[in-house]
Amino acid sequence: EPAAPLSNQAINAVKKWENYFNGSSLKQKLVFRYLYEHLFIGHIHFKGHPDNEFFQWVRSKTPPGQAIEEINTIRPYDNPGPDPFYYRLRLVTETIVDKNHFVYELSNDKMGRYNTLFFNADFQVTDLPDYKPEIAANPFRAFQQIPLTARYQFLLDDAYYFVSGFIKGPVCRGEAATGSIRDHFWVVFNQPGVMDLEKVSKALAENNQILGLPGEELDAIGLFGWSKYDEFGKQYLYKKNEFYDHVLPGSQGFGLNNIWDGDGHNTNAALTVFRHFDSATVTKGLVGDTPHTGWVVDYPILERLHYLLVAGYNVYGTAGHQLASRTYMDIVRQDAEDNFLRFMPAMQRQVIYDSWYMGSKGILTADPLFNIDHETAVKYQTTDYKKEFFDQVRMRLGKAAGLADSINRCEQTECVRMGVNEVQRDVDSQMRNLAKLKGLELSALPEMSLLRVKTGDPQGDLVYTLIVNRAYSSLSRILFQDSRRVPEYDTLTVVPGFIGSYPNFFFSVDKNQLDEFVQMTRTTKTETGREQFFSGFGIRRTNPGIWHYSDWFNLKHRNDRGLEAGLLDMNRYHNL
Repeated sequence: EPAAPLSNQAINAVKKWENYFNGSSLKQKLVFRYLYEHLFIGHIHFKGHPDNEFFQWVRSKTPPGQAIEEINTIRPYDNPGPDPFYYRLRLVTETIVDKNHFVYELSNDKMGRYNTLFFNADFQVTDLPDYKPEIAANPFRAFQQIPLTARYQFLLDDAYYFVSGFIKGPVCRGEAATGSIRDHFWVVFNQPGVMDLEKVSKALAENNQILGLPGEELDAIGLFGWSKYDEFGKQYLYKKNEFYDHVLPGSQGFGLNNIWDGDGHNTNAALTVFRHFDSATVTKGLVGDTPHTGWVVDYPILERLHYLLVAGYNVYGTAGHQLASRTYMDIVRQDAEDNFLRFMPAMQRQVIYDSWYMGSKGILTADPLFNIDHETAVKYQTTDYKKEFFDQVRMRLGKAAGLADSINRCEQTECVRMGVNEVQRDVDSQMRNLAKLKGLELSALPEMSLLRVKTGDPQGDLVYTLIVNRAYSSLSRILFQDSRRVPEYDTLTVVPGFIGSYPNFFFSVDKNQLDEFVQMTRTTKTETGREQFFSGFGIRRTNPGIWHYSDWFNLKHRNDRGLEAGLLDMNRYHNL
């Protein structure tokens, strides 16, 4: 159907923001080029406007007020041509599907934040960076004139959005791509401003060449071009390790003050990433039980993730480009893991690292580097270091850590989720029993399934997402992941509501049958058992009611997640 005409409210908002984005000073041109290259892929929403109204930030040959003539380039930092161009906001008319839908909100507060970070800051822009790939593909060169703190804080403010960029962008598709991350891990961030900013900025400027990414060579990179950028990445890890040795006082290492606290309220400060074999999901908060691994992300990691996997990635590019992007991702992951290990007791770092990369090491990206001579400032009372570290992080973040997970991480006699009724509390207690299943007890479940719990009132039926976290001995190889599976270490995360864009299966269970569902999940091992389990509780492809259930889940998804919701994709629904 033809799109409805824009309301006067939307027209005025577009006009206001397009005028703002097309400022004429050198500082404005540089800052908005930086913002555009980070926001081009998402769905822009004006706060307070209808939940189904989104825009995309594009470059156009025509100025505000005229019909948009979009400048089509492969990457957002490609040369737009010799003629003047304008930043425009184009209405999104496609159906909103969850797999590529992530939202960035514009508001008066956001404009004020930009002014505080960039335009009220005391820095000068003397010239604009070239669009040559060797400059444009490297944000550490192209945007060196913008203070590091402003760039990093801009990314931190909406870290969930920027991590969603590579999770929901075109790069994160298929087993080979998602194999660069674990099935379940938590992400926190370095606190800006704790280390000497002048020294950090100087070090990044001196090493901006080895911070170069495969996008510098566009699609001219050869099949073995990955080796050059992997070597750059290794050099950077060594330089970073040396830098910390110089700037950390004495033998003192990192403490909780090095973890961004979200200013006490920003729930972007802690994220959870789930991999579902050939897709992935990121959500706010520390969801699930303590994971096997964790990431501590600093500014260079966050910036490289975006330029490697979003701004600089060409989904239709050559095999050389895609291979180089994939192998360099291993280096970025290792960088974030090394950061995490620096918060562990010095003598335990190698032990923990070895537990992540068991057996054959394959093609490792670099030696593990985590400043062994600098003991962490985190005080530990137990030997469960990862759990205790994240417990202390939760205390530091307070409200910024989000709601406590009372299903997967219940450590009390009775755990009650906030804001739920008696029926939900009863169902939650059964879900806690389900979440305790581990290893081969989970063999009947696919990677990600949606469970509808029937309460007797269709309007009050509940949804839980069941996520099986598959365990692997190592992530050191791109191919042959099955050979590194260790199913006896699999775990299950049960989340109230929706996680993921590609449900592998629907379950529908009456709340009075949940105990039986849990027991059958645990004991189903044979083909006969699977037949009984899936025919009794599952909605198979051959079930005449499958589209009724699909419609129900999509409507529930829309009602529960509102602005963030899109249609779920049935393309990976299993034929169990």
